[in-house]
Amino acid sequence: MTQPENQSTPKSSSTVRTARWIIIGLCLAALSAGAIFLGPQLTNIFAPPIPTPQCVQPTLTLGAAKFRIESIARAADGSLALPSGSPDVAYWVEGANINYVFALIPAPNNLALETTLKSGDEATIVWADCGSEEYVIKTVEVGQPDDSSLFDQSAAGITVFVQASSSAESLIIRSGRPEAPPADTPGPDENEIQAEVSFLETTASPDGATVRLSISIKNTGPTAFSLAMDEISLTAENAAPLAPLGVEPALPREIQPGASETFSITFPRPAVNTAVFKILDFSVDIFF
Repeated sequence: MTQPENQSTPKSSSTVRTARWIIIGLCLAALSAGAIFLGPQLTNIFAPPIPTPQCVQPTLTLGAAKFRIESIARAADGSLALPSGSPDVAYWVEGANINYVFALIPAPNNLALETTLKSGDEATIVWADCGSEEYVIKTVEVGQPDDSSLFDQSAAGITVFVQASSSAESLIIRSGRPEAPPADTPGPDENEIQAEVSFLETTASPDGATVRLSISIKNTGPTAFSLAMDEISLTAENAAPLAPLGVEPALPREIQPGASETFSITFPRPAVNTAVFKILDFSVDIFF
């Protein structure tokens, strides 16, 4: 049968499939481009939230008193104008970053710090990032603040002043870093002998069999001590200690604090020319 001339011929199925694949390809390309440009945003949308440090209101604590910290700048002439009506605020003066300077208004609770604070109390700053710095109060005094010392930045610390009128004195509180406690220094042992030993003469006998040592002992300690025979010896190298053959005056003998005694001690002469003489806790090389 002959088709009417005005009826169009349907497209082949292969042409339709080709068109569909072209459309799908274009869609995929568009999605890929969107992923490239929107990747970070998409990640932020679907990724779990990243925890951040807790932020807090910075505070200054002086003993038992606690204040909120707010910053304030000095005027061009160095003056400081504090807002009124904020007795619980410590105004940190901008630029004071080593010795932190804070100003308080002269409210009754702030003026009372003169009597409630004392040397040794704690002073603590807690910053907005939760970091803290600890100090110890050194002085609490009343006087005219001197800017050169008030804002001195040569040493770490905290200086707090309660601002007063020009005719009145201000309360000034100074704090510094905690100091390590001093190490315990042991006192002198009550049983330790404190003495000075001086050699007066060393003499060998004519036959060379003995040697005599003359010494002086002064008691420099606070208590008396006694000298005994077994506290005296003469020892040559690689030899056993030699005990005295005799001591004049005879031992034991007590020596009082501040007193001096002279002794003549006789030993067998060692076979060598040097030996170590020991008396009490003192020892010295002797040459013959």
